[in-house]
Amino acid sequence: MGKAERLEKMLDLIQNSNFISPVELAEKMNVSLVTIRRDLKKLADQKSIIKEYSTIKIARDYDKRFHERLNTNLEQKRMIAELAKKFVQSGDTIFLDTSTTCYEFARTLALSSHNLHIITNNIYMAVELMSMYKIDLVLIGGNIRHGYFSTIGPLAEKMLSHIKVTKFFFSCTMLDTKGIYESNVMEGNIKVKMFENSRLHYLLVDSSKFNKASVFRTTSIENLDAVITDKPLPNEYHDMLKKKNIEIITPLKMD
Repeated sequence: MGKAERLEKMLDLIQNSNFISPVELAEKMNVSLVTIRRDLKKLADQKSIIKEYSTIKIARDYDKRFHERLNTNLEQKRMIAELAKKFVQSGDTIFLDTSTTCYEFARTLALSSHNLHIITNNIYMAVELMSMYKIDLVLIGGNIRHGYFSTIGPLAEKMLSHIKVTKFFFSCTMLDTKGIYESNVMEGNIKVKMFENSRLHYLLVDSSKFNKASVFRTTSIENLDAVITDKPLPNEYHDMLKKKNIEIITPLKMD
């Protein structure tokens, strides 16, 4: 078992337990207590968990399910969706990920006059778009990720490997200067496939997600074509993106 998979399994065990101790985690995962403590420190540093005395619990804002996230930062998501639509033209074939930001983006596209080909692994989004006859919609099959309205797993990845598109619009759990992260390895693998099979990559991300890292890195910053966000970027990110010729789109400024 790789480190990323071990961290994800640990998070699942913590999330499904009211209270769990490091000793119990070591027993359930069949690894040493030293390894567990090292992994817990990493998760705590990422703000994925909270350690309280001898027990551990999931951080309140970590990995919320789809319905819990729908109304979080809703105004910012809608603002980002409006900014992102400038990158879409009629006839485009695009990937949309399973994020709630891309769900708002899909709703914005549904109101446009564009004829589009949209491929997604977001079941909730597919239901929203299925009555829009100007949109040629493909829902990726696979295993259902319960509570998240997404499809994941080997079947989904295999299906994606046969699809090529021009543009990929996506969000993330967190990002820092080293990369873009997901909290779930299997969800991250889907995004990796979408990256591999698309030519242009647009990150739709609100300002609350910067300067944080999570379990699974999907790609590095340099692989982006544009970052679309709700506020001017911190200088560190602005300068880095400009050096890499990555377009920056905010409500106040377009670089």
